[in-house]
Amino acid sequence: MLNRLKQSVSSARELAHFLRKRALLHEDHANGLRKLSRSTQDALSRPDHRQGSFRAATDALLALHDRVADNALRHAQALHQMHNDLVDLCDVADRNRKGWKTSGVAAEDRVSDVENATRKLKAKYDALAEDYDRARTGDSSASTASRHTHSHSGKLSLFAKSAKSLAQHEDDLLKKVQAADQAYQAQVQTFHAERASLLATTRPQTVHALRELVGEVDAMVGLVLQRFSE
Repeated sequence: MLNRLKQSVSSARELAHFLRKRALLHEDHANGLRKLSRSTQDALSRPDHRQGSFRAATDALLALHDRVADNALRHAQALHQMHNDLVDLCDVADRNRKGWKTSGVAAEDRVSDVENATRKLKAKYDALAEDYDRARTGDSSASTASRHTHSHSGKLSLFAKSAKSLAQHEDDLLKKVQAADQAYQAQVQTFHAERASLLATTRPQTVHALRELVGEVDAMVGLVLQRFSE
C-alpha cells in the first residue's frame, strides 16, 4: 500500500506539472494576443488608416480577440487552481504516507525486538537448565565443586565442605533457573500481546489509512481530468 500510494502521488504530481505548463502556455498566448490586438487597434486609430466601415469591422475583430484572450486567461486560472489542488493533496498524502510508514515500521521493529529478547531469555534459561541438570546429576565436568577441591586425598572435613558447596551451588542454580523461567514466560506473554496487537490493530489501521489516501488522490485525479475535459 505504501508503494501504491507513492505511485498515485507521483502520477498526480506529473499531471499537476502538465496543468501548470499548460496554464503558462495559455497565459503567454493570451497576453501575446491581447498585446497584438491593442497594438493593432492603436495603429489603426491613426489618421493615415482607413476609418468608417473598415474601422468598425476591425474594431469588432480586435474586440473578439480580446474576448478570446480573456477566456484563455480564465482557462489558465482554472488550470492553476487544479494544479494547486493536486499539489496540496499530494503534499498531505506524502506527509501522511511518511507518518504511517514511520509508525508502522516502529511497530514492526518493536515486535521484532521483543521476539529477539524472548529468544535470548530462552537461550539463557536453556543454558542455566543444563548447568543445573549437570550439578544435580553430579557431572563433575561442569561442577563448580571441582574448583574448590585441590586434592582427592584431602581430609574428611574437606569432603563435607565440598558436599555443602555442591548443595549450595545446586540450590543457587535452581533459583537462577526458576527466575530465568519466570522471566522467559513473562517475555513470551509480552511477545504474544505485542504480536496480537500488531496483527489485529496496527497493520489493519495502517492499511486502511493508506487505502483511504490512495482513494482520495485517485479521486482528485479523476475529478481534475473531468474538469479539464469540460
